Amino acid sequence: DWEFARLGMQWTDEEVQALKANGQAPIVVNQLRRIVEQYVAMMAGRAPRWRVVPRVAGATEVANILSDLLAYNWDISNGDLVLQQVIGDSLIRGVGAAMAYMDPNSDYGRGDIKIAYVHPRTLYFDPSMRDPLAKDSEHAIISQLISKSRLAQMYPERVSDIEKASIDHTDEDYVVTTKSPADGQYGWAAGDKLKLHREQIRVIDRYTKILMPHLMVMHPVSGDPIDLVPKHEEKRITDIIEMTNMAIRAQYPEARPITIDQYSIREVNVQRIRQVVSMTTDPNANNFTRRLPGGAVLSDQILPISRYPVVPFYNIF
Repeated sequence: DWEFARLGMQWTDEEVQALKANGQAPIVVNQLRRIVEQYVAMMAGRAPRWRVVPRVAGATEVANILSDLLAYNWDISNGDLVLQQVIGDSLIRGVGAAMAYMDPNSDYGRGDIKIAYVHPRTLYFDPSMRDPLAKDSEHAIISQLISKSRLAQMYPERVSDIEKASIDHTDEDYVVTTKSPADGQYGWAAGDKLKLHREQIRVIDRYTKILMPHLMVMHPVSGDPIDLVPKHEEKRITDIIEMTNMAIRAQYPEARPITIDQYSIREVNVQRIRQVVSMTTDPNANNFTRRLPGGAVLSDQILPISRYPVVPFYNIF
């Protein structure tokens, strides 16, 4: 569909030969591309305006700061270009996709939240999902081919494992068109052939929803929630109590300190996203289904979010 609508590859070799035999030029009149470009220009012609509405009284200042942060994150991510790509994919391929991620090296090492484009042919969701934004999908998977040199730049601490990984010369992420690239029809078949000379590795970026045990710390007097602490960081509760006692002593120097026994601590389960990035290490693996379960893990972390950071935008769904 992309070659047909965007690149104007609408004639097959047989159709080109038949037209030439009749003395007709195989001219492509691509009305789809014009319509798509008009729609994309209308939908993504200007940057979105961000507005965070305060939920409780006294949160107006924080809401204004978050509104500015969202606009800043969009700007440093070239969000306008990402939006144009996503809308174009949604119209032509049937689905577009974008994701939010943490760039730890941005802003001189202080880190930034950014938005990125995701090619829909590298994205895999649970086939039985029913939510248009894939909230009920068991996993969200991004599978793509990355060169060894680029992967070594991304994970310098895993260079030895990357060197041992098996090379993958397949290009199954993208289908090959049956249309002719001749007579004004454009394609990049020659560019795809260059991939055969690169050392590429199949990298699987998998996101899974899990339930993690947390401790809800309640205020001993008002009963309001003070903090939500992961259970494996239980020592943080003593820091919370000490900060509370410092605030009490500052206002009431003669007051007795509050002990941990006076706090109401309740165990709860909180939904979090687990991200596992792995690469192919089995040299005998020759198809996607065999590569998916195995491989060496490059990164395994729990993200402090409750929804998938990658979101699809379906044209019909």
